[in-house]
Amino acid sequence: MRTKWLLTSAATVLATVLPTAAPARAEAASAGVPVSVRAVGYRLVDLGTLGGWSSTATAVNDRGEVVGASQTATGDWHAFRWSAGVLTDLGVAGTAIAINAAGQVLGTVGSTEAFLWSNGVLTRLGTLGGGYTYVSGLNDAGQVIGASGTTDGDEHAFVWSHGRMIDIGPPGYPASRTTAINNRGEVVGYAIDPKDSAPQIAFRWRNGVLTTTSPPDCGQLTPAVINDRGDEVGWGFHNGRPSWCLLTAAGTVVTVPSYGSGMVPASLNSRGLAAVTSGNGLVDLRAAVLSATGARRLDTPQGWSTIAVDINDPGQVTGYHLSGEIIGGDRTAMAWTSGRPTRLPIAGWTSSWPAQINNHGWIAGTVYRYGATHAVVWEPVFSTRVGLPPQPAPLGGRAA
Repeated sequence: MRTKWLLTSAATVLATVLPTAAPARAEAASAGVPVSVRAVGYRLVDLGTLGGWSSTATAVNDRGEVVGASQTATGDWHAFRWSAGVLTDLGVAGTAIAINAAGQVLGTVGSTEAFLWSNGVLTRLGTLGGGYTYVSGLNDAGQVIGASGTTDGDEHAFVWSHGRMIDIGPPGYPASRTTAINNRGEVVGYAIDPKDSAPQIAFRWRNGVLTTTSPPDCGQLTPAVINDRGDEVGWGFHNGRPSWCLLTAAGTVVTVPSYGSGMVPASLNSRGLAAVTSGNGLVDLRAAVLSATGARRLDTPQGWSTIAVDINDPGQVTGYHLSGEIIGGDRTAMAWTSGRPTRLPIAGWTSSWPAQINNHGWIAGTVYRYGATHAVVWEPVFSTRVGLPPQPAPLGGRAA
């Protein structure tokens, strides 16, 4: 399993295929595509809406199930799940933000409530006694992490499992948050005391045991993502300079200087590769793949600012480039395979951005035009040689 940093934030196949800069060989058989099959482009699948003007996609799992939010005919926003060409209203006025391998859906209602949808049953997660709950992750076992208000007015990190919300905030710290959870139930997060000048602490929690993380080469560590083998990526300071920090499961610490002071990690795959973005201000942003050997920048033919959004286990990255400032500028969804960029087709829409890429290369995202957005999936198109397996079946929808 890889982990992604969550920011709590009638299907028609459009036969629009753009060639890649160079046809790329699939990088691993575990990606669900034979290594002898080459991806030659993508086509756009419009997931439609629940009867309203707009929709947006937030996540996709390896079964090709997509979640997000859509306007209904009354104009309200409802959480949805899309599977095999069918868009389903989950029956809650909110946004679905994550879906695991079992099809369980994590979502939010406004900025104060969270829910877990499983096999048609919607469960409200509740709080730690206060008036709100934020969520930041879901693993394949159905465990949820986040932060919640307490009866004392503090905000504590939690793990929700089997109907029970567990306070895992470090003692003595009134404010704590979780940032990621892996399939082993390991949670990473950080805690601060707003009334104290002492720096924040980073922590890791598993099965009731909480340990602090304070690598000497990465001061003021803010952990962001963790994978199943226990590799962790975050950011901090090395020799006084903003740096990416990779803590490997073997116990080594790798620091890589950041380009600029603005730093956003996106996700970390099972091989220890992280998709990250750093930069200065709102214009000069650079996406990169971070590993134990350093960082490799992800460029576009236009040379504009790029933002990384997600990386899958085979190492494919999705993100977008900007034709202006991050606020107000047009966005164009991209995919990088072995560092080679591909602009994803938009079929008449004017702006696009991805949310997640699964291990088969399907990319969930959103397109925009004339004030409306639609949830979409970019489906890889493959060619095969004689005698090799045929191209994978599409996710669903109707061919135009």
